[in-house]
Parts: sequence; structure tokens; C-alpha cells
Amino acid sequence: ATLPTELRARGSVFSVNRPLVLRARGSVFSVNRPLVLRARGSVFSVNRPLVLRARGSVFSVNRPLVLRARGSVFSVNRPLVLRARGSVFSVNRPLVLRARGSVFSVNRPLGLRARGSVFSVNRPGGLRTRGSVFSVNRPLVLRARGSVFSVNRPLVLRARGSVFSVNRPLVLRARGSVFSVNRPLVLRARGSVFSVNRPLVLRARGSVCSVNRPLVLRARGSVFSVNRPLVLRARGSVFSVNRPLVLRARGSVFSVNRPLVLRARGSVFSVNRPLVLRARGSVFSVNRPLVLRARGSVFSVNRPLVLRARGSVFSVNRPLVLRARGSVFSVNRPLVLRTRGSVFSVNRPLVLRARGSVFSVNRPLVLRARGSVFSVNRPLVLRARGSVFSVNRPLVLRARGSVFSVNRPLVLRTRGSVFSVNRPLVLRTRGSVFSVNRPLVLRTRGSVFSVNRPLVLRARGSVFSVNRPLVLRTRGSVFSVNRPLVLRARGSVFSVNRPLVLRTRGSVFSVNRPLVLRTRGSVFSVNRPLVLRTRGSV
Repeated sequence: ATLPTELRARGSVFSVNRPLVLRARGSVFSVNRPLVLRARGSVFSVNRPLVLRARGSVFSVNRPLVLRARGSVFSVNRPLVLRARGSVFSVNRPLVLRARGSVFSVNRPLGLRARGSVFSVNRPGGLRTRGSVFSVNRPLVLRARGSVFSVNRPLVLRARGSVFSVNRPLVLRARGSVFSVNRPLVLRARGSVFSVNRPLVLRARGSVCSVNRPLVLRARGSVFSVNRPLVLRARGSVFSVNRPLVLRARGSVFSVNRPLVLRARGSVFSVNRPLVLRARGSVFSVNRPLVLRARGSVFSVNRPLVLRARGSVFSVNRPLVLRARGSVFSVNRPLVLRTRGSVFSVNRPLVLRARGSVFSVNRPLVLRARGSVFSVNRPLVLRARGSVFSVNRPLVLRARGSVFSVNRPLVLRTRGSVFSVNRPLVLRTRGSVFSVNRPLVLRTRGSVFSVNRPLVLRARGSVFSVNRPLVLRTRGSVFSVNRPLVLRARGSVFSVNRPLVLRTRGSVFSVNRPLVLRTRGSVFSVNRPLVLRTRGSV
């Protein structure tokens, strides 16, 4: 039956053809009318009335809903309740997340308890995977230190996508964002890296997998599919394979069947030439010409390139051009990504020096942007502490899509995976991009922005438009706004015509006034004053 509300989707955007009211706790939607989220791309498809109750950046649903998935989309065919602490899901009802792309597939009741951006599961859950998804067929508990999983119950990670396949009880002990397992398979960790010393053994330098037993990674989504014994030698968070492998791809996934062609739909690679991924760390090394055609957050390369790897980083010794559609990089100069850790290091017209999973650039680079892509027309240097950008040169991020446009020198000082800017910058936006016409300083605690100067977020797409000075005070990865702002929306953007205050606990929005989200595309339009009060990253 046709439901009163239907969100038609193009990309990761919502299109609503009926009035609906999104009640909000945090950055969460609460819908009091039946709606249908049809999914194309990273979009939700819901064919039942649902109510998203929120604690943190988490959905809490108290009605049966079905999230049909295309791309990085959720598919749920059972009532579920996502209880949230932080940016974590807590589910106390049976739910089924069927996955296409980087999506969760769960066919058992599970409870994700959370400390930080970490999952803790205290109920038997079956995370079946398609894409970069977990498949668990045993009760598991993810204990967390930082953004790390710690599991003290037997679990089985069957792999579809960039997913782990484990057929023995394991315990993920954590140091940093790393897995450590002390059961039939043990993930020893240095950095955000897997080390396994049982039937499959992931030897790790950095966040890298090293496997000394045959394994088969079947892929759906952003996932690897390997049908031969392979050995992942690792330097950094990088894969090194010394046997034939086949990366079958659905979604943002690699598909290699000897000469492979990465056709791109969504955040996926499209390669039309045979290539060989040589690896140091979680990095690809390609010794054949390849062309990454881009649709969505995908790379488009029109020149032969070789990705030499140290860490989870690309090293390219040939000119390449990353044309960008969506959240994709566009590079028009030859570059070489040398890596230490899960970081890009480029020793040609631009060099990304890395500490952690961070970019450090000491040469001029130009990131032309279409979609959620960076466009830089000045030399910049990304100094990194953690997975954070630090820039000590003027750069200009021109934006098309969810992209930053900066026309002033800025310096991203970092603590954690956070941006700290001590120079005036202007984020001009097209798409889901920030537009700032005043100097701002992003002070950071955690992966959060803190702004102590007036800024104006002009919006085209899923972008904020602010016409009053605001200050983003942060606790966690959360925005705190203490001045009236107006979010004008074109695309997947908020439109607010009344003063609002984003109070934050964690990376979460808390709204204390009734609001109505009117939509154009994947954008919210609010016609009432609202205050986002936050608990967790919600």
C-alpha cells in the first residue's frame, strides 16, 4: 500500500513527496508519520511506519521498519531499537540489516553497548555481511578502548565486503584502533592493524593484515574476494598478496579476477585494465595501466599508475588524474603516494607526509572537486597527529558537492582526529559543503570542530548556511553553537529561519523546540526555532 510519505532518493539524498515531521533528539530523525525511504545509493528504504528515537548519532526505532539497501544502505525487516551512547548503536530487538555495499546485515538480536565510537555487543548477533560489514553468528561483546573493538565471546566474522571472516571464538583486545584476539585466531596489533597467529595469521606492521594461511574473501560491497591461498605481507595498514586473488566487487568494493576492471557505482573503483596490487601495508601497488572512472565517491584515473605502499597508503609513480564525481579526489599532476602508517605520502608535485592515518603535504597540489571532493590551488602541508590534517600553507578548497572551499591560508592543528584552524578560511559550498566568510578557528577536543570566530555557512547542497556569528563549542565530535544561525538549504542541507542553539554532549545535536524539516533533495528545511541539545554523538 502506498504510504503517506515517501522519500524518493537520488544519491544520498532524501526526496519527500508528503508532509512529514521529523522529531529530533540529537542528529536523529523521529518520524511520526509512515514514510517510505526508497533507496538509491547510500539511502534508506523504509516501507513501514517507524520512529527513530535517538541517543547519540544513533537511530532508535520502535516500530517495524524495513531498510532495503542499495549501496551503503540499511535493510531491516524486523522491529529494532537502536539505543545509543555516543555514536554507537545499541539494539535490543531482533533486527536484520541486509547489506549491499558498506551496510550491516544482522539476523539475530544483539545489543551494541558503546564506549566511544565502538561497538559493544552483549547479545547473540549474526552480522552477515555484504560489503564492509560484519557477519557474526555467535554472541560477542565488543569491549572498547578508544575506537577499538574488544570481543570476549566467540564470534564468526563471515566476510562479504571489507569484512573479517572468523570461524573461531576470538577476543579482540585493543590498543589504539587495533584488534587483538587471543582465541583460536588472535589478532596481534601494532597500530590499527590486525595480527592473527592461528589458521589465518595476520602479521601486522601498522594497520595491516598479514596472512599465512589460505583464506577466501568473498566480496559484496567494499569487500575483498579471494579464492586462492594468499599471504598478506604487511607494512603499515596494507595488504601484501603473494598468490592469485580475486576481488569480486559489489558496491564500494574491489573486484579483481586477474586482469580486473573496477567499474564504479557509488564509492567504488572502476578499472578497465589488468592490474596487480602489490602491497606494503594496507596499500595497493599497481603495475599496469588502470583507469578509475568515477561515479559517486570514486576515483577516476586516466593514466597508468603504480601504487607502491608503506602503511595503508597509495604510492603512485606514474601520472594519474583523479577526476572527481561525488566524494572523490581529482588530481591533475603526477604524484607518488609514499606511506608511513595509513597515510598518503606523495613525492611529486605534492607530498603527503604522514603521522598516523593523516595526510602531510609539502608540495603544491590541486584537488579539483566535483562532489564531496577537495579542490586546492595552493601549496599546503598537512601535518598530522592522529588521523588529522594539519595545514601550514595557504590552500583553497573549491567545492562542488560535499566539498570544502577555502580561499585563505589555514592551518589545521590537530589533537586526535580533529581539525584545528588558526587562520581565516572561507568554505564556499556547492553540495554538502561548508561556506564560511569569516575567519574561524576550529579548536578540537576529539574529532570535533570548535569555532571561536563568526562564520557564515552558505549552503548549496547538503551544506549549512549561517548568517550570524556562531561559535561551535565542542565536547567530543560535536558542534556547539551559541548564536542564532540560519541554515538555508539547497540540496541535502538544513534550512533554519529561527535562532537555534546546538548544545552538545559528544558529536550530537540536541533540539529543544518543535521543528519541521521541509525538504528539497537530501536537505532539511526547518521553519521553527530549534535547539540541538546533545547526549553522545547525536
